[in-house]
Amino acid sequence: PDEIRTISLFPEKVWTTLVAFSLPLAVFTLIASLPKKIEMRALIWAIPMFGAASSILGLAQIIGGVAPELYLYENTNMGSAVGAFANANHQSCFLLMTLPFAVMASAQAARGWKQSDLNLAFAIFYAAISMVIIVGILASGSIAGYVLLVGVAICFGLKYLAKRLSLLKVSMLFGGPVVVIAALAALFLSDPLLAGLGEIPFEAGNDSRIGMNLTGLEIWQQHWLLGTGPGTVAQVFPLYENSETVGSTFVNHLHNDYLEWAIETGLPGVLIVFSVFLWIVRRTFSLAFSSKAYPGVQFAALIAIWVPILHSSVDYSFRNPAIIAFAALMLAIIAVEFGKRAAPTRQSRAIVPLSNL
Repeated sequence: PDEIRTISLFPEKVWTTLVAFSLPLAVFTLIASLPKKIEMRALIWAIPMFGAASSILGLAQIIGGVAPELYLYENTNMGSAVGAFANANHQSCFLLMTLPFAVMASAQAARGWKQSDLNLAFAIFYAAISMVIIVGILASGSIAGYVLLVGVAICFGLKYLAKRLSLLKVSMLFGGPVVVIAALAALFLSDPLLAGLGEIPFEAGNDSRIGMNLTGLEIWQQHWLLGTGPGTVAQVFPLYENSETVGSTFVNHLHNDYLEWAIETGLPGVLIVFSVFLWIVRRTFSLAFSSKAYPGVQFAALIAIWVPILHSSVDYSFRNPAIIAFAALMLAIIAVEFGKRAAPTRQSRAIVPLSNL
């Protein structure tokens, strides 16, 4: 008899995924369609505040012992500095995305400190915000976060120093912050409160990253053409894992967004991701050598968008609603072709340190 077949192994998950995609799509559409960039500049001021707030919450969660009332989710990394997230790795990723804007705001304000004491105050304020965010990243205990933190610092070093100083001076000036970051990381990791944070199991068990990826590759080999359907990994994975080693935990996501996407969407999804990736790479090179208005904002957004792109190779950052919405915001910023503006007045330079972004 004839029977109706669906592309997805679990059709009900498709609708859940489509609803989840509506959030980043709405954010991208809203920001990209703003008629004036004054509204966007207000967002730039707010972004570091979100990072600082989540960082402070994360620090409060590990100071003075575990306090369950400070955690926003029931299923979470209890005892870790997760901030406003349920996962310490996602906290680290989010903070790394906000850090470029805090550093950029401080740098831009510092340029006009001779014109106004207010600019100097802004520079100090955002420098302090940057340090709060960095401490939150270190407290999260994410090894990937530590690596990406050094990468963010390198990007700023190349942006602001390479064109003005010799390679030797750049290395000397840039080596200091790297050493400080490494020392703070060692201090945090040696703290008994943070014992075990950031450790990565390398055995090939079902719940290890290697084990999940090996099983994921097996699934992909059988469903590479059309995939298993969006949002179906949690249901499909148990069908392929080794039943003899199954424990009390289960895999809800692979710690590799790209492999999970390939499994769920097959070849069409891989082509879509590859096309977006090429556009981001092309846009990165285009903006890196651009002299158009707002280079600071778009430079910060470029660094921010590359954080989850890289982090998702060892985690499922893009599955987190806050991170994917924030990534959509970054994409909208780098996608917009900013027009030339009239030169700001002396007063606006003095009291609006981000106006030159």
